[in-house]
Amino acid sequence: MTIHSADSAPVAVPGFVQSRLLVSLGLLIAGCLICIAGALRLDPDALADLGLMSILDWRSWLALALLVGGFSLSLTGSLHRTILPWLFLVALVAALHLVPAYTYETLRYSWAWKHIGIVDYIIRHGGVDRDATYLSAYHNWPGFFIAWAWIAQRFSWEPLEIAAVAAYAPPAFAIANLLALYALLSNFTKDNRLIYLALFFFLAGNWIGQDYFSPQAATFLLYLIAMFLCTGPLARCWPEPRTGEGPLATRLPEPGAVNLPASWPSTLAGKGEVLVATVLLLAITAVIVTSHQLTPLVLAASLVGLAAIRRLDVGFAAFAAVLVVFWNLYFAAPFVSQSLAGELQRFGAAFLNATGSLVDLRQVSEGQAIVSIVSRALTIGMVLLAVTGLTRRLRAKETDWSLLIILISPLPVFVMTSYGGEAIFRVYMFMLPALAFFAASTFFPSSKHGQSVWQPLLVALTAATLTAGFIISNN
Repeated sequence: MTIHSADSAPVAVPGFVQSRLLVSLGLLIAGCLICIAGALRLDPDALADLGLMSILDWRSWLALALLVGGFSLSLTGSLHRTILPWLFLVALVAALHLVPAYTYETLRYSWAWKHIGIVDYIIRHGGVDRDATYLSAYHNWPGFFIAWAWIAQRFSWEPLEIAAVAAYAPPAFAIANLLALYALLSNFTKDNRLIYLALFFFLAGNWIGQDYFSPQAATFLLYLIAMFLCTGPLARCWPEPRTGEGPLATRLPEPGAVNLPASWPSTLAGKGEVLVATVLLLAITAVIVTSHQLTPLVLAASLVGLAAIRRLDVGFAAFAAVLVVFWNLYFAAPFVSQSLAGELQRFGAAFLNATGSLVDLRQVSEGQAIVSIVSRALTIGMVLLAVTGLTRRLRAKETDWSLLIILISPLPVFVMTSYGGEAIFRVYMFMLPALAFFAASTFFPSSKHGQSVWQPLLVALTAATLTAGFIISNN
């Protein structure tokens, strides 16, 4: 309910705002309590092909409905300026990631045991074996494992103790990713409604299960931080001012020197912030290159793309490219020499690399077929929402060129490699931050939109559909 002052500006009625706040808090508390009650009654021995979906009872579904509804309500009025949306997001992370970790009572993803095995190998032997014939990629990109071996030694953890910690990696990475993504998207808009809804879409759309105890989960988080640095403190104004500074220096004019896009940050970074951000980006690039095979390629493509549109100094892209080439041809040479011939055969086969790992629905059980169909529908739904939101945002004269670069940068992976049949999943994961932002733009293309009385209901229905799809797909 609003009233209009003499200048026709809407003014919220304090009593109504307070009532909406109380309703949101009530939904949050009730959702959390019912979620806990449902989690305590889950029986992991009853798990079937539908995964967690097969053991959820009405309490769990009611809890999710209350949390999703409360989150949608928290985006209305002035509530999105409070901590409420964050509280709902944390509660949803607990419901979607912490409950499975608690229920399974062991590592949810079997590959995590192999990762713990590499950590244990490093602890026992004091290093890696670059010529290893089993899990050789891990020995040639050991950054993640060396870091965890150091942590395990500091706390005197045995493998089972590492596993006890690793079991809760998904909720930890989910929270960390949301924080990094919040910082990244804040470089493109100051509309909290758009940012928080994008965070929800990222959470619900990230069904592929790559956020467990793994190098890709750690390097993906670092990738988000790198993109925040590139589009924030290290970002150039466009068009590029001509100066004589060095190749890695970010050249920032005075705020009034050029016409900044509407989505550009309101303040430009100072020299000290630029220096710190430069060191951080170079360090993050080095860690990513030494820890994972695929993430450095996406990072390099993103840096090249941002440099191509003159939003980032080309020196960062050059540094990443040189480091990738050096690591692959020197330290990881034993692995590259063995796998290069097979990768060259698939090089350029974009369609085969993108579709080669899709399940043949005729050869799996009914439950597995349902999971596969829903996961495909969820992915297509995210893409369609993003296309709609991008169209609406362009019509609202909001341009996000840097975010478009982040969106398309993973696509060359399809041409370069099949990545063991996982290329399509990894490409979707790296596209998801931008997809989530543009999907949220369907409802909030600009700060002037999204005021309809039906908006909370539309958001809630969409969010509920995506949440149900996530539970089925994240198997």
